[in-house]
Amino acid sequence: MYKISKYTYMFENETNELLFYNTANGIKSCCKISNQDLIKKIKLNKLDTLDNKIMDDLYRYGILVNEEDDELEILNKLYLDIVGNNVLTLIITPTQECNFRCTYCY
Repeated sequence: MYKISKYTYMFENETNELLFYNTANGIKSCCKISNQDLIKKIKLNKLDTLDNKIMDDLYRYGILVNEEDDELEILNKLYLDIVGNNVLTLIITPTQECNFRCTYCY
């Protein structure tokens, strides 16, 4: 079963189309729905009444996620995969009598 991602924002534009954007997935998660019956079901959170193809498409765009998924844990893992490089840096200071007074040095 699916749920709407807590990182998904939806709003209606001036032509009454429902626009979705998932901040966790970025630009690849932009989606637009113009079917008013579909919009009503989504706004009322009646996702179980949606067609399977529509649900799969919304899932693929990141608008929907599995109910049991911990989105924060997934984002933390993604962050560590991108930023965490698992490299240990070691600085050896043979003396603390340096006169350069660099701003980056402790």
